[in-house]
Amino acid sequence: QPGGIPGVVPLLEELAGVTSLQPDALAALTGAIRLLSGANITLSEAGQDITITGATPGIGAVLFDSTLGADAASIDTGAGGIAAGHSVLEVFMVARTSQAVARSTVAVTFNGDGGANYDYTRTTTLNATVSGNTQVAQTSWSFEVAGDTAQVGAVGTIRFAIPGYDQTTFHKTALVNQGMSDSVAGNSTAEQRHVRWRNTSAINQVTMTAGAGNLRAGSRLIVYGRT
Repeated sequence: QPGGIPGVVPLLEELAGVTSLQPDALAALTGAIRLLSGANITLSEAGQDITITGATPGIGAVLFDSTLGADAASIDTGAGGIAAGHSVLEVFMVARTSQAVARSTVAVTFNGDGGANYDYTRTTTLNATVSGNTQVAQTSWSFEVAGDTAQVGAVGTIRFAIPGYDQTTFHKTALVNQGMSDSVAGNSTAEQRHVRWRNTSAINQVTMTAGAGNLRAGSRLIVYGRT
């Protein structure tokens, strides 16, 4: 904004992404100033100090975040534990189990549904071998993670991207990436899936359960609502 030139009217331009303003020499701001709160954004004012809280660019809001402090069979958001009102649900899982194998599994369900309502099509790379298949009418989705004989510190990671998770017209579908890396190349795997849950209900609960044994302490479930 040019200023201080006789006869020149300052040019005002809206700048996207500006989160703080500091006038020259900390002089008081004058004229009409309007700051708007938005989804998951709270503005608070004390004198000339304006604080913006709750805003996480590109994420929206953390709807659930739990890390096991001790071994347990599952991590569960709880019924109704996921709020509606976002465009996309992103679910991240980090897991290792107590099963005495290198490549173990976890089962994932929505809304506490244990019926034969889970379908998927997948492409998997195991070491240097690529394969694929389709499974329908399963009672959960099963994903590979590190087991107890995998290298110490190795875990499996899973990411769901679920658009329209709170809509009630269609069955819920998601894009899923998962994988784990071990010190033994033959145990390392990566996978892409398209999954379907045969239900039109809004997703309000996610459960991750060890396929055998327990989830080890440090396993984590994080749910984001993206706007």
